[in-house]
Amino acid sequence: MTIITLSDAHLIIQKVSSFFAVSNNLFMVYMIHKKSPKSLGPYKHLLMCTSIFEIVYALLEVIISPEFYSYGSIIVCFIELKTSMLGPFELNILNSMYCGFFGVSLYFFALQFIFRFLVSKKSKLLKSFDGYKILIWLCYPLTAGIMWGVSAYFLGRPTDVKSQFLAEPLFSDLGLNVNNTVYLGAHFYPKNSDGQSYIDWESFIVISIMISLMTVALLIITIFGILCYINLQRSTKISKISKTHQGIQKQLFYALVAQTAIPLVFLILPVSTIYLCTIFNSGLGIYSAICTIMVAFYLAVDPLPNLFIIKNYRRAFFNMTQELCRCSKAKQRPQITRKF
Repeated sequence: MTIITLSDAHLIIQKVSSFFAVSNNLFMVYMIHKKSPKSLGPYKHLLMCTSIFEIVYALLEVIISPEFYSYGSIIVCFIELKTSMLGPFELNILNSMYCGFFGVSLYFFALQFIFRFLVSKKSKLLKSFDGYKILIWLCYPLTAGIMWGVSAYFLGRPTDVKSQFLAEPLFSDLGLNVNNTVYLGAHFYPKNSDGQSYIDWESFIVISIMISLMTVALLIITIFGILCYINLQRSTKISKISKTHQGIQKQLFYALVAQTAIPLVFLILPVSTIYLCTIFNSGLGIYSAICTIMVAFYLAVDPLPNLFIIKNYRRAFFNMTQELCRCSKAKQRPQITRKF
């Protein structure tokens, strides 16, 4: 009963979360376009790119319905063939894109911290975010995503050894035939024909690439976040800077900090946990579904800090909500007809 509940729950949560992810980010695109303060500058384009990317991320999740699964020393991100009209080749390409989007997402946040630091320092490099120049900066998240996805596709490709090891636990835990799935993953300690375990270096290389990319992104976020906070504290002591400008910059910084806590909790923590457990030959089995659920939640809640912390967006949201409530009450109010 527990297995069925987890399997059904994660699919339902994935679809519902994807719906809210698309809805929330579409709403944020409208807010960024129509309600952004003028002092936002090029940061507006970064926020817009992030929201559009997360819409694509959520739609990809709906199309392929990926699931994480780990058992013993193997971890995979798999897709059931019956859930899609696409073939195994196309699904594995999309699966590698889904893995790569994890890296793109992290480096979008890293890029935003770099921008906020440059604003706090009033650096001349801010001009490099103007117009089409911003595309150069966007190459960094794209490069990280390509490295992540390509390494997963070529080094985490399906093999007979992986499929044989995965067949029994996948059927036992989830009732799935491994031949009815496509997957990308790592098998750290496979066994040879004599039943002896050996180290699969390709699996360790792919996991090293992913951990390195995560570490670099977190270092950028931490270092530039601290430097940005120090500069913001200094700016409050300078009377020449307007209170309005200071307020907006603080709102943007705190929104970014809150927004970064979301992928930390919903992306990095669960993915790192499932990686480490598998490296130590202690895969999570059916509870790997928790990782899938957490990633799905991430896309749905990620736009919320910007919406509720940045004053212009928050005010516009509450005004729209009040207006909708008034319209709803007006429709429910009975009309009184007078007889003459």
